[in-house]
Amino acid sequence: METLSQLLQANPSSASVTGEWFCISWLPDLATGERLNIGVAFQTEERLYCKMLDYFERLKCLYGEGAIYHVQLISDVINEMVGRNQTDALFPQVMFERKGFAQGEAVTEILSGLYDDTVTLATRIRKKRERVFNSISNATLYTSLVDELKHRAGLDFNRFVPSSPTIAIDDDNGSRSLYVPFRTESNCIGGLASAVYASSTTVELNLLKAARDVETAQRIRGGDNPSVFILKPGDELKHLPREQADQIEDKLDKFDWYMSQQGIYLGSHVEVGGLAEEIQHWANAA
Repeated sequence: METLSQLLQANPSSASVTGEWFCISWLPDLATGERLNIGVAFQTEERLYCKMLDYFERLKCLYGEGAIYHVQLISDVINEMVGRNQTDALFPQVMFERKGFAQGEAVTEILSGLYDDTVTLATRIRKKRERVFNSISNATLYTSLVDELKHRAGLDFNRFVPSSPTIAIDDDNGSRSLYVPFRTESNCIGGLASAVYASSTTVELNLLKAARDVETAQRIRGGDNPSVFILKPGDELKHLPREQADQIEDKLDKFDWYMSQQGIYLGSHVEVGGLAEEIQHWANAA
C-alpha cells in the first residue's frame, strides 16, 4: 500500500487514478470544540467515494456506547450524500475538509491509504488471541467493485455502472434516494448489499434495504430483470461464535427465499472478484 506522501505527490502521469481528497470529521461535543476524524472521501472526475469508521472500540473508550450510534447514523447520512456527489455537510457537527490532490493505482488503494493515515480511531486495540472479524461496509464494497469492474469491463463499464449509485424519487413527501448502483441502458436495475458484518441485525437491515430500493425503483420507474447482488462473509464467519455465525447464515437463507418469492434475481459471492463477475454477466445478458 502506498504511503500518504506517495498518495499526495502530484505526478498524475504515473498514476491510474487521480483526484481530490477530503477528511471527514465530527464534533461530538460543541462545548469542547474537539473534532474527530471519522472518514475520508475521494473525488474523481466521474464520482465521489468514501470510507467511514467501522471500528468503534477507541471511540467507545472516549465517549461511551452512545457515540457509536451517533457515528453510525452520521455514516448512513454521509453515504447518502456521497451517492449524490455532495460534499456540503448537512449539519455543523460534521465537516468535509478539502485536503488536496491524491493519486494511486485504484480508488480502493487510495482510500485505504488515506484512511489508515488519517482516521486514528480505526487503529485496533489488540487483545491476546483475539479473533478479528473484518467487516465490509456497503460503501467499501461499492468502491472495490468499481475498481474491479473498470478493470474487467473496460470501455463497457459506463454502460452498466452510472456515475451516481443512487436515483432520486420525488413525490408529495419530498425527494428520496434509492441505492441501485447498477443500471443498464436497457433499464435493468441492480441493488447492492454487504453481508460481511458480525451482527446478524446489521446484515438483515442491509439486505432488506437493498431489496426495498430495488422493488421501489422497479415499481416507480419500471425496468426489467430486477436484481440484488450481495457479498457474503465466507471464511470470516470462522472468527465468530458458532451461534452468531448460524444467525447470519439463517438471515442469508431467508433472504434468498424472499428474493425468489419476489421474482428478484439474487447474485452472491464471498469474493469481490467473483461478485464483479456475476454483475458483469448480468449486464452482458441485459
